[in-house]
Amino acid sequence: MFGPDAPQRYRLDPPQTIGDLTREPDSAGRYARLDQDIFPDLPGTVRYREHFVAAYRLPGSASADFTVVGATGSFASPLGELDRLLGRTYPQGPIRGGVPSPEEYLVFPAGPLGGYLKCVGNQAGLVPACAWADQNGTTIGSVADERIGADADDLVDLAEHTRAIRAAMTHSAK
Repeated sequence: MFGPDAPQRYRLDPPQTIGDLTREPDSAGRYARLDQDIFPDLPGTVRYREHFVAAYRLPGSASADFTVVGATGSFASPLGELDRLLGRTYPQGPIRGGVPSPEEYLVFPAGPLGGYLKCVGNQAGLVPACAWADQNGTTIGSVADERIGADADDLVDLAEHTRAIRAAMTHSAK
């Protein structure tokens, strides 16, 4: 739909800094490989226009504290895409009985950009993560908490980090 009644469309642009977080360089190509694993270049996944994987560090950290995944496209089922993305957040891939099902995700307020925000805690040694999707299905993304000692008790804080990261990289599509 075009014109004044068309839904707002967004693009994602991961900045070098977000608050006190600094983007980690991908000199070894780890995040490029992870991006390729999450968004394979197959005809069945052409719904993604742009996608990326980036990592951010807190001051004084020696390694990534948060891994951020984002994609833009036209998603007929934003919640379905969110659930699929949240299930793929785990680098180990789908693990029978280990990756939580969508029924186990916790719903949080999405913040001023609206849409949906769901999180899942540390289960079976997996990384806590939150994922969002726009109401109109133009962006999806996730933030995985890589900090040592992070567990399910940190989901409120992780949801807040996710809202801040999403807001910092979301811009109106022209």
